[in-house]
Order: sequence, then C-alpha cells, then structure tokens
Amino acid sequence: MPAVTLERAAQNALAKYLAARLPDVTVNARWPDGASAYTENGTISLIDRDGPPEELFDPQLVSWTPISESQTLGTWELASVTLSLQLDVWAKYDYTRESILRRLDEALRQGLGVTLPGRNVFTSSPFRNGIQLVLSDEDGWDGVYVDYLFDRALKMDSPKAAQLLEFRSMRLGEAQMTRTGTAVSARMGKPTLKVLSGPCVDVSKPLPSAGLDITQVSSAGTTHSKT
Repeated sequence: MPAVTLERAAQNALAKYLAARLPDVTVNARWPDGASAYTENGTISLIDRDGPPEELFDPQLVSWTPISESQTLGTWELASVTLSLQLDVWAKYDYTRESILRRLDEALRQGLGVTLPGRNVFTSSPFRNGIQLVLSDEDGWDGVYVDYLFDRALKMDSPKAAQLLEFRSMRLGEAQMTRTGTAVSARMGKPTLKVLSGPCVDVSKPLPSAGLDITQVSSAGTTHSKT
C-alpha cells in the first residue's frame, strides 16, 4: 500500500533531489511558514497547483514477478498524470537569491547520468531540458519515472524588499508521470507442444472419409445429407 499519493511522492522526490544539489539551502516540499522562509542561506519551497485531469487508458500489464508456483505480482499502467507545480525561492538578500537561482537552473537541466544514478543510463549529453527522476520505495511508488519541466523564474519583489529583507522568485512547471497499480493474479502455465511420429501420409491420394453425417437445411426448408 503506497505511503502517500502519487502526486505527493513526485513532490518529495524533487525536493530530495534539490536538497542534495543545494545542500546549504533549506528545501521544503510544502509552503513555508511565513517569515521563517527568509533565512540567511535562503529557502526553496515546492507546492502543487490545480492541473489538468488524468488521461485514462485501458490498463496495461508492464511487468510481473512470480511470487509462487501459481501466482504472480503484476504492475499495471492505469493513467497519464500531469501535476502542476510552483517552485519558489525565498531569501533575505538579492545576491543570495541570485546565487540560488543560478544553481537551481543548473540542477533542473542535468542529464540522466546525474538524475538517475546507479540505473545504468547511458547518454551522450550531460544536460537535458527538464530532469527525470524515479520515485522512492519509501513513498510506495518504487520504479515510477517522473519528468519535470519548469519555466524561467519570475521575480516578485515588493517596493520594500530591501527594507524587509524579503526577496522572492517563482517558477511554474509540470511533472508528468504514469499512475500504476499492482495486483496478484494467477500464473499462466507454459504450453507444451508434443510431436507424435507415425506413418507418412501420401498427400496425392484422397484422405479416407471420416464417416461424418452432415445435414444442411436450406432457407426453403429442404434438407440435404452428406457423408
């Protein structure tokens, strides 16, 4: 049973990745608590927004693992999900925000060799338009891949930003993934083909009659019999 929803798992995965790429910056997978977001090293927050409905399709079995002689555990693809996201940067100083924005932009353009370590991903490009992550088993969605793509940052400074020590920016983006489900089903047996040897048949000769009586009834009600 998944520990959290698929949408929350996608947010947690991105927050974990960003925290590893920017270890000195506080990363929250939720909206920060007021002024506490404006720290010396800055804060990154990640929240979901209203997005399009799921695109449902016929369930498709994509993988299965035998769990006994008679049962298998299968993974089924159920729907395509697009999650709308908002990524905010909060800092006390403008130069701190600028530094975070630069490093954040680099983190969101890394290739598969960086974002999917240990999964034998081979690619010629170290960069990518948007990143791809795989969800964690800790959230109950192990093996689900998610593609993230964000627009450029929009700075949101009030006229008193320098006086209040409140510099903020916002990036809108999306996370695209496939909703899956697991179920136990009967394990199909392997078909066995037996070849029986016997005398050769001369195909040039007509085959012997099988001795079948075939009755045909026409639309006029006339009966014809053949042997």
